[in-house]
Amino acid sequence: HTRTLLAGLVLLLLMSSASSAALIDGGEVHNDSRVLAWYDLGDGGVLTVDAGGAIVEHLWNLGLLQKVNQIDANVSVNAVRFDAAAGLIALGHDDGALVLSVTSGEVVRDIQTVDPVEHLDWDTGGDLWLVHNGGVRQAVEYGPNGPSGARTTVMSGGVATFLVLDDGRILTAGFDGTVLVHADDGTQEDQISGLGAA
Repeated sequence: HTRTLLAGLVLLLLMSSASSAALIDGGEVHNDSRVLAWYDLGDGGVLTVDAGGAIVEHLWNLGLLQKVNQIDANVSVNAVRFDAAAGLIALGHDDGALVLSVTSGEVVRDIQTVDPVEHLDWDTGGDLWLVHNGGVRQAVEYGPNGPSGARTTVMSGGVATFLVLDDGRILTAGFDGTVLVHADDGTQEDQISGLGAA
C-alpha cells in the first residue's frame, strides 16, 4: 500500500509541474467559424475554408502558422473542393456554387441553382460536378458556360457522399447504402449494393 501511495504522490507532483509549464503561442489558425477544409499548398502554405465562407491562406514561419491572406466569399458553405493545379476553389452553398481564384480572390464563376449544393468535385477535364439532394438528387456537370447536360443517375434516397476518381469515373453513394459508378459523362456503369448503411 505504501508503494501505491508513493506512486500516486509522484504522479500528482509530475502532473502539477507539467500543468504549470509555460505555454507558447502557436499562431492564429482560424477562429471565426467551423473549419470545413484544410489544404496543404506544398510550399509551406496552408489553405483553410470555414463554414462562413472565409478562405484563409496561412504560412509556416519559424514554427508558427501565420495568416497571410483572407478572401471572404460571404456565403454559408455546404461543400468545398480545391483545384490546386488551376488555383481555384469551389464553394457549394444553398443557392448554387462559387468558384474563386485563390491568387486574385476574384469570383471566376457564380453558378445559380434551384436546389442547394451539398457536395461538389472537379473532374479530370476541369469541369465542376454539383450534387443536389433536394429536388433532383443527382450530380450535374457544369462547364465554363453552364450545365453541360451530363448527369448521374437519380438516387431515390439522396446522395450521402460523392467523389470523382482520378480516372474520371464518378461515384455517388446513397443514404440507402448503394454506390453507383458512372462514366465521366454521367452514364451509370455499375452498382454496388448491400453495404448496409451510408
